[in-house]
Amino acid sequence: MVKKISILRGENEKNLVKAEWGLEGKFIVSYSGNIGDLHEFDTIISAVEELEEQGWGKICFVFIGEGIKKEYIERKVKEKGLNNVLFFPFQPREVLKYSLGMADVSLVTLDEGFEGMVVPSKIYGILASGRPVIAVVGGESEVTEIISKGRCGEIVKIGDYNALSDAVINYYNNSEKCYQEGMNGRKYFEENFDRKIATEKYIKVIEEILGSLS
Repeated sequence: MVKKISILRGENEKNLVKAEWGLEGKFIVSYSGNIGDLHEFDTIISAVEELEEQGWGKICFVFIGEGIKKEYIERKVKEKGLNNVLFFPFQPREVLKYSLGMADVSLVTLDEGFEGMVVPSKIYGILASGRPVIAVVGGESEVTEIISKGRCGEIVKIGDYNALSDAVINYYNNSEKCYQEGMNGRKYFEENFDRKIATEKYIKVIEEILGSLS
């Protein structure tokens, strides 16, 4: 699936989903995928609140997907009276190019205690779509390693909503940063996670295991 995600080429290729959802002219911060127990959202909600208070009306946070914490986020958004947060259901595979591609920057979260145990698979789709990523995490993990080595995004500590809002504003004010880090991510994906390369890595690991047993 990820391999089929191609990069939308700016104004030369109209994003059908962005137009259909009425998001043209907005700077999109997207979270796409499972909205589940392993992910942390209070930092994001607080950052949204701060950005709205500061008057960043063109910045819109879009959640695409389902999960046990979706209702919690919806309730918090309603309680705080936040206007620049939208929710959409999971999208069909053939639409992923557009739903992922409409983001100016994408979010990945991993709650504290799950580092080294879980890798949010959504990061691979983000890299493939050529968009930069902000990771909201509790500590070092494979996600932070990917971002650091790939030079494709920013890392924010859970709870530091000021750093998250600052990172979003930095991307908003710097289209070249968005583009360059997005392309860095796509390159890193092709060099490390393309299906052929990933298969070769698995084969090598299996061969090493069998060799150690002989």
